[in-house]
Amino acid sequence: MQKVRIVTDSAADLPKAVREAEGIAMLPMQITFGDEEFRDGVDLSTAEFYRRLREGNILPKTAQPLVAEVEKVFRELTADGSSLVVLHMSSGLSGTYATSLMLAEELKAKGADIHVVDSLSASLGQGLLVLSAARMARQGATSGEIVADLARRIPRINHLFILDTIEYLLKGGRITKTEAVLGTILDVKPQLYINNEGRILVKAKVRGRKRSIAQLLEEVGKRLTDPSRQTVGVVHADCPDEAGELVEQVRQRFAPAEIITSEMTATVGTHVGPGLLGVVFESDLGRG
Repeated sequence: MQKVRIVTDSAADLPKAVREAEGIAMLPMQITFGDEEFRDGVDLSTAEFYRRLREGNILPKTAQPLVAEVEKVFRELTADGSSLVVLHMSSGLSGTYATSLMLAEELKAKGADIHVVDSLSASLGQGLLVLSAARMARQGATSGEIVADLARRIPRINHLFILDTIEYLLKGGRITKTEAVLGTILDVKPQLYINNEGRILVKAKVRGRKRSIAQLLEEVGKRLTDPSRQTVGVVHADCPDEAGELVEQVRQRFAPAEIITSEMTATVGTHVGPGLLGVVFESDLGRG
């Protein structure tokens, strides 16, 4: 039976141990601090990224993986005749999907079997889709079966994030200075989600950290369906203690079959800043 290999990018926020255990290949996004360039998760650790982010006054820039590196990985992984299912960060947030699709078409013309999928997701929402694909591949599913399953799951993935600061929304030009000043005075903690087009939008604005976490859990409770049969993800941006508390609350309130916890890497963390907490899961209600 032809082997199927799963490839993703560093925006998926899957822990390294999980990627290695499931045989998932990772293409690192590019992170630039001033004149310094790094590969997310390769020569820039998450801890070092948040240290630089907290101490610096300039917002780092992110870019898609180097084209030459993507092509190299595709060629190496298909050299033995394996099929690839490549699952990327939402095309609404990055050009990575389009680049990989172009390269895949060139290699498919030479006989390679490569399927590039737009996750319309990011962070651990993307990660849960990647993990599901990897587990199917390990159980012997074909590339076609995996792609079909992803098409079913993608519209069901919910991403609910709360921010601790709006500083990085201001730096990234996503809110005005007036909105930032007012939000800071009122201690506003935006709740974000990713819509069906794969774009990050504000879902609600809640005052205070404790209240925003309570609101997050309330929203999860409204949308999470059949938790005893699914994996739920908890993601954080440099706030592991709060993430641990959130994991326990998710476990006690919803009792999912599995909980995966991960720290948000530089690709998405650049735009939201330290202190983010999030819960990702599937829902019969679709995205929201």
